[in-house]
Amino acid sequence: MLLAPVNERQDDRDQPGDGIATFTMKKSRTIMKVPVSITASGAQVRCAPDGPAGPAAARARPRERLAVMGPPSAAGPRMVDYPAGNGPRYRRRLSCQSMAMTGQHAIAGPHPAGGPHPADGHTTAGHPADGRHAPVGHQLRSWRERRRLSQLDLSLRAGISARHLSFVETGRSRPSSGLIVRLSEELDVPLRDRNALLLAGGFAPVHPEHGLGAPSLSAVTEAMRQVITAHMPNPALAVDGHWELIEANDALVALTTGSAAHLLEPPVNVLRLSLHPDGVAPRIANMGQWRQHVLGRVRRQADRTGDPFLAELFEELRGYPAGDARPPAPETGAEEVAIPMRIRLGDEELSFLSTTTVFGSPLDVTVAELAIESFYPADERTAAAMRAFASTAH
Repeated sequence: MLLAPVNERQDDRDQPGDGIATFTMKKSRTIMKVPVSITASGAQVRCAPDGPAGPAAARARPRERLAVMGPPSAAGPRMVDYPAGNGPRYRRRLSCQSMAMTGQHAIAGPHPAGGPHPADGHTTAGHPADGRHAPVGHQLRSWRERRRLSQLDLSLRAGISARHLSFVETGRSRPSSGLIVRLSEELDVPLRDRNALLLAGGFAPVHPEHGLGAPSLSAVTEAMRQVITAHMPNPALAVDGHWELIEANDALVALTTGSAAHLLEPPVNVLRLSLHPDGVAPRIANMGQWRQHVLGRVRRQADRTGDPFLAELFEELRGYPAGDARPPAPETGAEEVAIPMRIRLGDEELSFLSTTTVFGSPLDVTVAELAIESFYPADERTAAAMRAFASTAH
């Protein structure tokens, strides 16, 4: 925890003063400023009991007012602006820890080959967030409870006794690397978190994590780009596990036209872009219906993975204006079998169905978190409009 002087002075007596605790969250680049109390004694400055959690001390001159740089107290959530600079009008609540995640081997998309992706910020430890540094047994129990399995159910699936599993979860027995891998497979733990479980158990990770610019993922990168390019004249894009844009074709411009510039600055979160009042949302004709679909998808993904960032993203998206919440009118055609995204482009209203493509049987963390979202015309009018857009774009 760092301490930085502030250009203000107290009077000549040593007495409590005010400071500002500033917490920068790496993933969203949001900065919180939280008032704290400090005391300058002439030798050291320490946080008062009602200040930020954890010790903080620094050398200081008498009667100098200091600002404490570090995370805010965990006593309760603080009101902060949404990330991406959308101003104070739309606000959400952030917990003090959830989005403060460490970066590791970020995905390289349309950025220099092998270079860092600006969306670096994946957590490297197990979920849920409050158990990131917990013993391996505690983490395994958390995953079992998240999957709503009893010890007996999991032990039968893994081919071990319920007694042995109980000993592993309570720390009375140290699991082998093979048992950790077997339990992770039965619990459908994401590859990133399987590595975290192995590390917690004292073993080396088994799943590599390379950038998309790495030679070992050249085939994956080429396949991704072929799918996206071949999907023209219809929009297609690739996203990582946090819904941040990796690559897209030129047709995506038709959907994002008119969005605020700050929402298009890397790293671009495509869900924030679609539901934000300054993004695509004002042009989505069935906003209430589409918003419900997006929120349900993010909620299920956050519940399955236990990823604290996705939980924070869900709360953020849920805080945006809801649009028309009335039930949609009965439709015919494609809208009877899938929820479309109906979006206004100029004087026309276009309708798209979407699909998600993932790589089967991935062994690399980056590949496991990669997804390609493709939009298909739901009617002939939309197909003709996209063909016309593509011809004028060239």
